[in-house]
Amino acid sequence: MGKRDWTWVILGVNALGIRYVASLNPEATDEIYSRKFFPVIRNVIDQTLGYLPFPSVYFLSSQY
Repeated sequence: MGKRDWTWVILGVNALGIRYVASLNPEATDEIYSRKFFPVIRNVIDQTLGYLPFPSVYFLSSQY
């Protein structure tokens, strides 16, 4: 197996690790995600996709 074959395994293990660490301290998780990370992502989406004259779900959808 090459390096590319292990990418999803590594990402999955990292996600489980982050979830475990986040569950140990929910107050810190709320502070980091809800008050710091999410507002930045929301502002980026509002300043880019928010100006589209149609719902962005149509733009991002791969179904035709």
